[in-house]
Amino acid sequence: MKIAIVGMGASGASLASFLSAKEELEISIFEPALSRKNHLWGFWDDGSPAFEAARHCRQHSWDSLAFVHGEQRRQVDVPQSPYSVVNSRDFIQSCEKNLRDSTKIIRESVISLSENPREAIVKTREREEGFDLVFDSRPPMFPTNTLQQHFLGRWVEMPSPVFDPETATLMDFRPRPEEPFHFIYVLPISRTRALIESTCYSPATREENWYRRRIHDYLQEWGEGYEILEEESGQIPLHSGSSSQGERIKSIGLRSGTLRASSGYAFAQNLIQSQKIAEQVFDSVDLCIPDSCLPMEKWMDEVMLRLIRQRPQQAIEAMMAVPGALDGLDFTEFMTGHSKARTRWSLIWGLPKAPMISAALGWQ
Repeated sequence: MKIAIVGMGASGASLASFLSAKEELEISIFEPALSRKNHLWGFWDDGSPAFEAARHCRQHSWDSLAFVHGEQRRQVDVPQSPYSVVNSRDFIQSCEKNLRDSTKIIRESVISLSENPREAIVKTREREEGFDLVFDSRPPMFPTNTLQQHFLGRWVEMPSPVFDPETATLMDFRPRPEEPFHFIYVLPISRTRALIESTCYSPATREENWYRRRIHDYLQEWGEGYEILEEESGQIPLHSGSSSQGERIKSIGLRSGTLRASSGYAFAQNLIQSQKIAEQVFDSVDLCIPDSCLPMEKWMDEVMLRLIRQRPQQAIEAMMAVPGALDGLDFTEFMTGHSKARTRWSLIWGLPKAPMISAALGWQ
């Protein structure tokens, strides 16, 4: 069977890695970029085999997660599914090591995809080739004015020990700049070194110095004299819509709606989806692209995004209620998209009722 994978981000690279376990498959990967912008990808490592490649190259993991707003601090302990991060380049290289020598990596941009009853056709400027299956992982087009998670982070080295390397702060809402829904994300890998990231949810991004000033202001709690080691930035459209599927051309990754729209997480969902797709290919069954999370979880994400748009201060209060409503195991299951009904109802019951009901009903 001839298979093409378009794009070699987390989804395309992991699918190629899983499919390489079967020698009978002839795999071609279309990826024009020799290197991609490096990012940290986060996931909760619950021991799933889908995370094996990520586990081998993870940079750090944390057993405790903190959420801070004003004088309020909530902590969730997740030792059974520690929060882990990998460098995107390290992960893709880890997947590449699993590829068979016969796998082709074609450094060409795909212009179009089409299919007929016999084959799917991949067209670039240099070639036109037929395949039995094509998996398209290119980012989809998003509606205008989609809410975005936009961020800039700096790796810093402090002159004295100030961080707790056992605890990652996922959201610190204490800085209150002019951006209504803004928080600081802190990933310490030692007592003196951490990634400090300024993150906003809004339709438009800020100029880069705006985020840098937020990070500098945050670090003033521990004084001057820190060293900036590295910087990363990006934006994630917070939209879980998916592109159409064909018989031979299948959308995967963000294109198939793997993003958890209220949080911006997709890495774990991409890997789990890739593993399940590979299992279907190996079993020669009709392909059904797996959903990344349950319909009710997607609906809950949509309600939270509506609240962030309409009432950002109340959305912050709702976000702070999440770690109070769930224990560590329930929290990680909900974040990775396979929570139990009991967990979902516990979360709904623990959230502030009036603003969530208003957002659910679409009231302004």
